Amino acid sequence: MLAREAGRSVRVRLVMGLFSFLPLAALIVMALIPAARQAGGVGVGPAGPAPVFPWQIFIALMTLLLLFFHVHFLYTNERVGRFGRIAWTVLLLLGNVLALPAHWYLYMWRRPPRPLSGHARRISETEEEEEGKPSWAR
Repeated sequence: MLAREAGRSVRVRLVMGLFSFLPLAALIVMALIPAARQAGGVGVGPAGPAPVFPWQIFIALMTLLLLFFHVHFLYTNERVGRFGRIAWTVLLLLGNVLALPAHWYLYMWRRPPRPLSGHARRISETEEEEEGKPSWAR
């Protein structure tokens, strides 16, 4: 159900895009905070990272929720083949900061290609059937 809704509604797709870029944006911000503190002369002591810690928990939980949603969407999407599902699952689990926005753009934001017309479909089906035959049988 969620996959079908994400495929139809532009608002849902935009919200998913915003949340899909959230871990990448948080990573950039978390990398810039210590550099900004050192440049400003503020020491990074025991009191330094305390205000950031609740945001880190929020981002981690949000990333887990996004992973569950993206994997669910991946396995309910007919446009992705078996090998693609396995590859995207590994990418989402191991490189989620970069894979979440990429998966969102490729499979949620972009519309699927239009189906072929009747004549073009018959030609492509014939070509697919002939690809499996040996060269002498074509």
